[in-house]
Amino acid sequence: QSKNVAGPNGYEFGYYCTQEWANALNEMLNDPAVNKCNDQEAIHRLLAQVAYETGYYSTVFQPIDGGAGLIHMIPGNWPVNARDMDSIFPGSDYESSVASMGENFFKTPQYGWKSVAAWFKRTNRVIGGCNKDLFDESFDEQTRCILSRVVDRSEAFNIVGACLAEAPPTTTAASTTISTTTTTTTTSMATTAAPGVSCVAAVNAVGATNARCQAACELLTIGSWPCAGQ
Repeated sequence: QSKNVAGPNGYEFGYYCTQEWANALNEMLNDPAVNKCNDQEAIHRLLAQVAYETGYYSTVFQPIDGGAGLIHMIPGNWPVNARDMDSIFPGSDYESSVASMGENFFKTPQYGWKSVAAWFKRTNRVIGGCNKDLFDESFDEQTRCILSRVVDRSEAFNIVGACLAEAPPTTTAASTTISTTTTTTTTSMATTAAPGVSCVAAVNAVGATNARCQAACELLTIGSWPCAGQ
């Protein structure tokens, strides 16, 4: 069965799990200021939070509120985040770049993951009671210091965990490199796809493919965007 399902209004979709984005993630994790390349639990939490924030790596800009980023930030927090990037990763004048590029700054691999690192290490202080290094915090505390309250993000956590189990890290002489896998957004429905059911990418589902949808099929709720063509 195939379905023609349009994406939700108020979002811009794109490709945020390409090799270029994966390389930028590895560079960020391997930077001495972050140093989490070999911490699989921290990586699991990080990727799950960003999966939830971006609709499973499909969007980093929402025209509906003007917010942007792998960690969704309102425009008022962009300069704060960029200054924190300058402190953590000095020498690139990120504050000037975000001022001139606007939301496109966060659509760029060389900036996107370092922006996440800055939020995790410093920018989260804009939320009351935070100001923590979120790389070392629990998944629920990360959620609170991203959203300002705790909501259930266990679905993203479980899907990312399953993907990481199927694609274990590759160890190199210099560092541990993480392979990322694009998964899919889901809606709040109680029934998941049964074993043997085919999951097909919905029409206009940018970044989703039949192969990617099928890989996560048994983890998805029926009718999940962008794998709604089950």
